[in-house]
Amino acid sequence: MLELPLAIYLLVYLPLQQMWRSLRTRRTARTVRPERPRLRLYWSMTAQLAALLAVLAASAWMLERTPAELGLDWPPSVAGKWGIGLACVLVPALHGVATLQERRMDAAARAALQARLEEGVAPPRTAGELAGFLMMCVALGAGWEILYRGFLLMVLAPHVGMPGAVILAALAYGIGHGFSTLGQFAGSIVSAFAFTGAYALSGSLWWLIVIHIGVPAGMGIGAWLRHKRKDADSWLAAP
Repeated sequence: MLELPLAIYLLVYLPLQQMWRSLRTRRTARTVRPERPRLRLYWSMTAQLAALLAVLAASAWMLERTPAELGLDWPPSVAGKWGIGLACVLVPALHGVATLQERRMDAAARAALQARLEEGVAPPRTAGELAGFLMMCVALGAGWEILYRGFLLMVLAPHVGMPGAVILAALAYGIGHGFSTLGQFAGSIVSAFAFTGAYALSGSLWWLIVIHIGVPAGMGIGAWLRHKRKDADSWLAAP
């Protein structure tokens, strides 16, 4: 009963709330709204994850859950160690490919890329925003993996079996990303199933946490560097 409210929140309330927000934002996309300060947004999202993890920590302590039950086994299993090695290769490779693709873009394509990034969590522009963004990446990357993979599979598997737990947790997490386009929504569902299935097979979250932190953190650093170059070019071009 201690874990039930958190499980319902993650499975039902949060996905439906995020879906409703995304659809409402999509309908009112042409309405001009004042931009929310980026650093405040980063801190807000970090605080939300911290609160959810505090609830989880309290219930885990009262029920004497172990870190290994939540996927935080240490030292990691053999599969987890292989996963960490894969993550350490995959994350730099993805950023390398993205960097090469960006260098081949013309000015219009780069502007379109920046616009797509702005549609999500606005990327950092200053050093202070970058620090807040990286802290948010750590909170979201570790927090969502622990909550939607480690916690939900631990709670659901005894009742619906591991396949059923994977399906429920993955659908909730994918839907929780909201709806921007059909391609985005399908991609969210597919990636949610991939990450949840990978955890079910490996039994370790560490390598998925590395990927979940490393990919958005690298994108944020890249966006910050692009903004710095843009400012430098503007300064040099000034009369």
